Amino acid sequence: MQQQTTSVAVGDILGMKDLRDSPFDLVQAVRRGLPYQSVTKVAEALDLSTNQLAKYLPVTARTLQRYQKEKQKLDRDLSDHLLQIARVFARCRQVMEDGERARRWLQTPSIPLGNVPPMSLLDTYTGVEMVMDELGRIEHGLAA
Repeated sequence: MQQQTTSVAVGDILGMKDLRDSPFDLVQAVRRGLPYQSVTKVAEALDLSTNQLAKYLPVTARTLQRYQKEKQKLDRDLSDHLLQIARVFARCRQVMEDGERARRWLQTPSIPLGNVPPMSLLDTYTGVEMVMDELGRIEHGLAA
C-alpha cells in the first residue's frame, strides 16, 4: 500500500494525474517521454525555478528552454532523472508528512549524507539512492 501512495504522489508531482501507480506505468511514461510541463510541475513542487531545477538534471537550463519552446517531450534520460527527483520528493513528503517540511529537509545539510543538503545529491542516480536510503532510515527511526 505504501508504494501505491508514493507512486500516485509522483504522478501528481509530475502534473500527470492520470499516471497510474504501477512501476510498469512509470517505466512506460519515461519511455514515451514526459511532457515539458512535468519540469515546471516538479520545480513548483520543490519551490525552485526551472533554472534552479536544471542544476540537478542532465541538461542545461538552455536545453530545457528549447524543450519548452519546441513543445517537445523530454528524452528518455531526462524523463527518467526528472521522475527520480519526483520520487524523492514524493517519498520525502510521505516521510515528513508535509510538503513544506519535506522541502526544508531537502535544503538542510544532513550529517548522515556528508553534511550536505540532500537536494545537492539529486544530480546523480547514486545521490538519489543515498537520499532514498536516508529517508527509509528516518522513517524507521534509524537516522543518526
